[in-house]
Amino acid sequence: MTKKKTDENTIPLKVKENKLSSGIFLTIKIVLVIVLLIVNVFLVIDLLNKKQIDDNTNDINIVNEKPEAKDIKNKTWVYNHKKYIFNEDKTFIYYDTEKNYYSGSYESINGKKALEEMGYTEEDIKNQFGDNINPDNVYSIQLTPTKRVINNVDKSKVIKSNTKWWLLLIVKDDNNAIGYNKTLDERYEFKKVD
Repeated sequence: MTKKKTDENTIPLKVKENKLSSGIFLTIKIVLVIVLLIVNVFLVIDLLNKKQIDDNTNDINIVNEKPEAKDIKNKTWVYNHKKYIFNEDKTFIYYDTEKNYYSGSYESINGKKALEEMGYTEEDIKNQFGDNINPDNVYSIQLTPTKRVINNVDKSKVIKSNTKWWLLLIVKDDNNAIGYNKTLDERYEFKKVD
């Protein structure tokens, strides 16, 4: 018996591609690319905003020195780790932290003129701060900050021109005073540092 050779054309077997699944993958890829583009746009905008808010980086001045008061005897007042130093030459230093401070000049008056400037009567002071307040120990202090240092970096440009702070200082005794920041409407209990 002889075998017959048949001339059969074999039909290659192909698996039909699922058009639905390839369409979904293409859609997912497009959505991912769009999401990544949107995220990148928001990141770039955020970086630009942070750069705009921050001072000019070309003008950064690292400040390592700490201003020393020329005469701080009876003129340094501390509350909650914050410190005001009033110098005899009419300059001040306000430490928020060791590396963060403001400095500038100040003007002060005391007594009845201070009360008038602050808009208080002697009766108002006694009602708000206690009966044993001597009007001669009431100081109205107007601070003009000219320098701002944040984390040892000079940020003085953030101070707006003509910025003034107003502080009422009521010296109770040799070591204690009441401070009232009229600008921020905050009251402090100061201790004197020698």
